[in-house]
Amino acid sequence: MKKIVFLSLFILCENSVIAQNEVAKQILAQCDSILDKVVKEKDADRKTDLLLSFYGTSIDGFPLQLQHLSQELLDVSKKNKDIFIESASFSAAAQAYRLTGNYVKALEYHRKAVALAEQTGNKTLVGFALNQMGHIYKDRLENEKALALYTEAFKDFEASGKNDKWYASMNLATVYYNMGSYDSSLFYAKYALAKITQSTSPGDGNQSIIYSTFANVYSQKNEPDSVRKYFAKAIELVNKLQSPRYKNAIFVFLAEHFSRIHQYDSSAFYYKKAINIVAGTEMDNLVLKPAKSLTAYYQNINADSTVKYWKVYSVANDSVNSMRTNQQIQMLTFEEDQRKRDIEAAQIAYQNKIRTGLLLGGLAVFLIVAVILYRNNKQKQKANTKLEKTLAELKSTQAQLIQSEKMASLGELTA
Repeated sequence: MKKIVFLSLFILCENSVIAQNEVAKQILAQCDSILDKVVKEKDADRKTDLLLSFYGTSIDGFPLQLQHLSQELLDVSKKNKDIFIESASFSAAAQAYRLTGNYVKALEYHRKAVALAEQTGNKTLVGFALNQMGHIYKDRLENEKALALYTEAFKDFEASGKNDKWYASMNLATVYYNMGSYDSSLFYAKYALAKITQSTSPGDGNQSIIYSTFANVYSQKNEPDSVRKYFAKAIELVNKLQSPRYKNAIFVFLAEHFSRIHQYDSSAFYYKKAINIVAGTEMDNLVLKPAKSLTAYYQNINADSTVKYWKVYSVANDSVNSMRTNQQIQMLTFEEDQRKRDIEAAQIAYQNKIRTGLLLGGLAVFLIVAVILYRNNKQKQKANTKLEKTLAELKSTQAQLIQSEKMASLGELTA
């Protein structure tokens, strides 16, 4: 009872359109200020840091604003012929498409963002592009693929030497939670929290997700005090942000928690709030999980509600998980994997070419040295032969002189 009363204190307020619009305007103003700095910045590393700082404003909680930012970045990149900014523009567009449920379009743009980031050679930008691509597979519970992308992103962030590893750590924590590896989830959540608090602009949305991961793990571990603590922190940030996306996520997490402790009425209450907060918005695809859960909840209670939520679920599911969508994503995934294999094959071929060149060069040097040594040896042999001949002639001459002197001495004696 204590748990129910405590959590009831944190029932989120209904979404205020005025408050939401005001927050969105403030975020766009912050992004415009950052964009001015990006255009003027010449140093590649500092420019990349600025491009990542857009997400510190929590703009990814507002898809339409994120799409607007993407277009601005694209215009600037074309004008300045800057592939750093162009990669960031595709990442932003992809994230906007993802949040609205268009995973095919999102994956297409993520592939462009990754390819451009790889051309820059900047590990931070590559890590971020891969991290964002991982969201597609995380949302679709393709955990192994998501895990591979986030792990690769983590390594790139680590290689950059920057304090941006919390991006990948935060998502690794979520994937491990989805896979039921709660200790691993907790490890990466703690790591992400430690790093994000050192960041200059972490963003309320990102921090709320980390706190929610803590709450989810402790809910699984049946540690109610920790559950209340971290849900309270997450809710405080989400209320401040006024993003339907992040509110929807918190409502779903709360509903899952109540279902886990067999408080099914409270669970249904939060699932309904999760649907209502995004219904009629560009993010109505986020009704998928709560609608499915409510269909199961009402199945043996209320036939009308069962049909109602089944229809809501079916519409969202057809949009997000249709056979055509799945096939397109599989094809795009295959093409991206093939692109990476081609790059790796080209790198191996290039390395082999370098090794072959070095080997041939070494052999050439060896042959040249051998020829030089052979010629020197021949010259020495000729010189030795000449010296021996000269020495023999000298000895012969010396013998003749000695014989002549002997004869002369004998003549003198005879005389």
